[in-house]
Amino acid sequence: MGCSKTDLSRWHKKPYSFNATSNNAKFKVIRNAQKVFLLTDGETEYLANTAGLSLSLRYNAIVELLKNYKEQYSRLCNQIGITDRMLRYYINGIAPTKYILLALGIILKLAYSELIALLNAYGYCLSDSLCVDVIVKYYLFNVKMKNIHDINYVLEKLNLPVLGSQK
Repeated sequence: MGCSKTDLSRWHKKPYSFNATSNNAKFKVIRNAQKVFLLTDGETEYLANTAGLSLSLRYNAIVELLKNYKEQYSRLCNQIGITDRMLRYYINGIAPTKYILLALGIILKLAYSELIALLNAYGYCLSDSLCVDVIVKYYLFNVKMKNIHDINYVLEKLNLPVLGSQK
């Protein structure tokens, strides 16, 4: 299936752990699992979601999202914590990190379904097994004023990657 016995034993002990070296390796394992276990597309997507990924990719989602953005991109970049140049890279098809997309969605005050669609477009999802995702979900559902600085403060205190980071 594209994984070692060590990986299988790790997954047996921690079924929600997904210790592959890269997203490409993870996608390969997921596709192989689909063939071996005869999974439906929905089941395969669920398997990918437990790994914090999504199989539905659409790399022009930022372009579609920013069509309605009326302010200057430099202001948006400052809020996210990226340069104008990086935003242009993302607009031209370079895939941003999950943390950049989360920051963008929160700053633009996207509805939960829109944020999930944005993440899915780049092969990500919000998982119940990843600490950063759980914290972001908590803020999205339980805090009225969704401020990226408050979320990042909590993430920093827990030594987790902050939203808007390149990690």
